[in-house]
Amino acid sequence: KLDKALVISKLELLNITTDDVYKYCTFVFDKDKLGLVTKNGESEIEIEYDEEPMKISFYIPYLLSVLKNIDSEVIDFGFTAPLSPCLVQAGQETSLIMPMQVKN
Repeated sequence: KLDKALVISKLELLNITTDDVYKYCTFVFDKDKLGLVTKNGESEIEIEYDEEPMKISFYIPYLLSVLKNIDSEVIDFGFTAPLSPCLVQAGQETSLIMPMQVKN
């Protein structure tokens, strides 16, 4: 479970520092933390996460659009693999967003 406003504020800040060509953010899920990483910056959020570490990347403007249109203050990401569709769940609302394949 994540605080939607916190995620939005961190993504908006990272979006400003990211150039137009690389508007993606890699979510790095690890033990009790979520890293938000772009080419030009990074941020971290404390979360409850006790699964295998996973990285999944999203196009920032699309993800912000989805998050800003959810009424709930708390969101939850549901995914099975880094390139599988990701469910963004909040109460009775469910949105689907496709991740990006990022080549390092």
